[in-house]
Amino acid sequence: MSMIWLFKHTMSISVRLQKHLADQGIASRRQAETLIAEGRVEVNGEPAQLGQKIMPGMDRITLDGQLIRAQKVTSVVLAMHKPKGVLCSNEDPHHERTVFDLLPSIYREHRLFCAGRLDKDSEGLLILTNDGALSQQLTHPSNNVIKKYHVTVHKPFDAKDIRTMLNGITYEGERCRRKR
Repeated sequence: MSMIWLFKHTMSISVRLQKHLADQGIASRRQAETLIAEGRVEVNGEPAQLGQKIMPGMDRITLDGQLIRAQKVTSVVLAMHKPKGVLCSNEDPHHERTVFDLLPSIYREHRLFCAGRLDKDSEGLLILTNDGALSQQLTHPSNNVIKKYHVTVHKPFDAKDIRTMLNGITYEGERCRRKR
């Protein structure tokens, strides 16, 4: 059974307009980009630009001349234990179970994503959130957030592989190495 903890806080930072429209349930981010490109969205009476940042609740946003009233978006952060055999993906047509299938229905209304990920055959702590800034803080290498892994191998460990592990490897184009 997965354990889930919930942390909430209210966001009050500038966001990209297409994200704001998606958060308000107006359209998906991609659909919002189309609305903006078609000139149907205005910010403070001026035509909106793709990638434009706005302050929700402060800037006046309209779609086809209709005011979009900003509703506060509650940032949701879930800490869960991901079991083996489940994917860290919002959906996958080739696999029937994702971590989002494990969530109680109350959390399915939020547009959550994984902050980082664990492979299908891995288990452990996973953070699910709708807070992009938090996800960036946790996952971007420049922030030096240390992640610990406990690995079990199913064959004898060859001592000559220790040097390779200590020096690091490149896996799927990413340099992986030990911190300490």
